[in-house]
Amino acid sequence: NMKTAVVTGGAAGIGAEIVKLLAESGYRIGILDLDPDAVGRACDGIAGAVPLVADVTDEAAVSAAFDRLDAAPDLVVNNAG
Repeated sequence: NMKTAVVTGGAAGIGAEIVKLLAESGYRIGILDLDPDAVGRACDGIAGAVPLVADVTDEAAVSAAFDRLDAAPDLVVNNAG
């Protein structure tokens, strides 16, 4: 059973590097970021990546984004600044 991770601020910079490391370690990744285009680009080339668009300061938006995953994540990296 594959573990799932969500990385906030995962579309660029340090977050994108964390996403790559977790994907290489066998995690299914939810990439959560504010910019839909950046999230889409970040998901390219990462098998099974799930684009999650939300502003981390908006609890309802984050909750809705997490609902796009089929299960609760095993790991959440709160990287968004």
